[in-house]
Amino acid sequence: MTSQFKSKRAVAKLSPLASIFHPHWSSRDDHALMKAKASGDNFTQIAGRLGRQRVAVEQRWQRLRVIPGIVKKLEAHGLTSKPYSINGGPHG
Repeated sequence: MTSQFKSKRAVAKLSPLASIFHPHWSSRDDHALMKAKASGDNFTQIAGRLGRQRVAVEQRWQRLRVIPGIVKKLEAHGLTSKPYSINGGPHG
């Protein structure tokens, strides 16, 4: 078993959201994206509010939308503006 595989397994044990951790996104950003999209906002509107490119917002939404109960999971994880930790901790 490679050390990279072991570290991914260790991260997964730290948080059920470990598969979506990204050093350029935070739980607050993800939550805002999902809530805005659910309320009918388009990607251009959301991108403007988040200060991101439309394509980045759309790609992030595609990744998050497949996780059942993502909004509640983000809320349980804790909403913060700090980016997700690269090493798997809750926040940077």
